[in-house]
Amino acid sequence: MTLYQRFRKLKINHAAIELGLYGTEETYFCTPKGAQMIGSAGVDGIHYCFVRGQQEMVFAVNPMNTPGKNVHPIARNFEDLLSLLLSCGSMAALEQAYQWDEEQFDEYVADNQPSEEVLEIFNILKEKLDIVPMDEPFAYLRRLQDSYNYGAINFSKEYYELFRAYPIDEIPSEWKVTLNGGFRPKRGKSGKEITLNKQVVWGDEIWHIPAAYQFSRGFVLDFCIQINTERVKIFFHKYKHLEEQGVRLSEEDERKIRNESPTEVDFRPKLEINGETVRNSNGQGQAWISSDIIGDDTWEDQCGRWILEHYGLDTTKAWVIRRCSFVWEERRKIEIESMLLSLERDKTDIPGIRFQTPAVGESVHFVHPISGKEHLLTVQEYEIQEMNEKRFPDNEFEFPKHFAAMTYTIVPELARDAFMLKDCNSGDSPRLKNPAEQGCSAMSVGAIAMIRSSDGPTQVYYVNGEAATPHVICSSLHFEAIQEPIEWQLIFREKMMEDMEVTLVKEVTNGKFIE
Repeated sequence: MTLYQRFRKLKINHAAIELGLYGTEETYFCTPKGAQMIGSAGVDGIHYCFVRGQQEMVFAVNPMNTPGKNVHPIARNFEDLLSLLLSCGSMAALEQAYQWDEEQFDEYVADNQPSEEVLEIFNILKEKLDIVPMDEPFAYLRRLQDSYNYGAINFSKEYYELFRAYPIDEIPSEWKVTLNGGFRPKRGKSGKEITLNKQVVWGDEIWHIPAAYQFSRGFVLDFCIQINTERVKIFFHKYKHLEEQGVRLSEEDERKIRNESPTEVDFRPKLEINGETVRNSNGQGQAWISSDIIGDDTWEDQCGRWILEHYGLDTTKAWVIRRCSFVWEERRKIEIESMLLSLERDKTDIPGIRFQTPAVGESVHFVHPISGKEHLLTVQEYEIQEMNEKRFPDNEFEFPKHFAAMTYTIVPELARDAFMLKDCNSGDSPRLKNPAEQGCSAMSVGAIAMIRSSDGPTQVYYVNGEAATPHVICSSLHFEAIQEPIEWQLIFREKMMEDMEVTLVKEVTNGKFIE
């Protein structure tokens, strides 16, 4: 369960801290595409959201701002958001910080202290979620917003029409790369550019690594990844209608679409300088897709064009652009003798078979979607259980407590990080014990789900004479005792592309880098 889901389950007045959800959340002309609303201020249409493709970053959206200034990142993740909220006392301070200097920010915070009700909620956040106030909140927000690539956000056609009616200069006056990353940094020392012009093919992608930038604390690498044009055409033709119609997708559909998207290029870079590893600290990215490919210009932006043109790359193609920072533990002056880059792709979640719980001793046959190898999932134990009510010490809410526990084996064995098994039913949400007394109907505060144990029991079972280590999984929780078989789904986790090493600098001869 994510921290955000745990937050939604808390018995607090979310609206009092400007993170209420009212069940009828609407989008506005400036709500980014792929937004998941996580809270609303309740006034002026101001709302807060995650955005698909932006990892865990939290954004503030204000329809009342000048077009082009409607959306700003306010936290790298939800934990940081709550930490900032404890420091500043209100979401309004975070939403408006982009337009202030530090003195104005401090003045607003001092003049808008939280009420007793809000302070009580803050104490609950500290106790239940282990949240602590953020040190130097304004510095955090300024670093985040100065380094963020705003061109990575996509909007509706309506927004772009308004945007063009209020032209804003998106292009900095000079090319500047700082160690904090970002494509339009306003602060920070510019790095020393090292021209690489390296090009490699990885799958059906063409990776351009045009330059590195050296600092006393580390390096920055730019990646311009040309993605397959035909894949882009097929993907947008297949799924464009979903975004236009605002279709709500199931978790499985979202996973499927993410797996097919050519712009989902998730990788982990590791840089070695003179044989010593420099850790990857952060990165920023965006996608550029030419209107020549998909028939509209919603994936084109001034910043993306500027980057591609700076490096002399073709703007009629489709690109994923990443800027990654690598930081030393301490400042140092170093002469580069060699530079080796290792690239590792993230694993892909591949939906597998769905099946209802077999009887104990019975098996489900499945074929691995990648290896093609046949496997048997055999149920070794299955029991309907009930959770102890003492685990839910709450006088106002009633929690579901019935679940099923299953022990199973897989032969031939699969590594624990190569798959997961999940209950297809998300279970029941906690409900008010006396909704009439609360002045409202029973409310949903998020389903509770049980997940498999990481280790499982040490007992070994035998299937067709072959030793098999058991796995344990629990179903979601329900108010009523489970009568029907649980429907499960296998999710396979596979690395779809081999890791790659790229020699950026092999040696230095007469002051020149040799690739």
